[in-house]
Amino acid sequence: MMKRVTWFAGGLAAGIAGAGYAKKKVKEAATNVAPVQVVKSAVSKARAKGRDVADAVREGRVVASQHEDELRAKREGRLESLEDHVEPGDKVFVDGSDVRFRLNTSGPAGTAGFTTGSAPTATNLPGLPE
Repeated sequence: MMKRVTWFAGGLAAGIAGAGYAKKKVKEAATNVAPVQVVKSAVSKARAKGRDVADAVREGRVVASQHEDELRAKREGRLESLEDHVEPGDKVFVDGSDVRFRLNTSGPAGTAGFTTGSAPTATNLPGLPE
């Protein structure tokens, strides 16, 4: 008999706790779908998307300007490629205003290797236009 009372009391407590939790969740959900909350949520999401679009347009303008400058330099003969100065597979390191490089000594077997020591400075490379 005592087991039945214990299980009944446990079930009753679990039922009351579950009902209280469910009531709390229903009230929260009702508050979240209230017209005022829906409008606030929609406005904040629209503002965030507007900022994203503005950022994308700004970035696109910067990239377009850079590309336009590159095309103008190429047309005017002021653009020189590093491919003209290094061999395929060589690495180029830019440190401040000097361009430094190391000779790629990798073999045909796929072993990677580069010359050691200080990297020589590439000469006769034109600077970027202001």
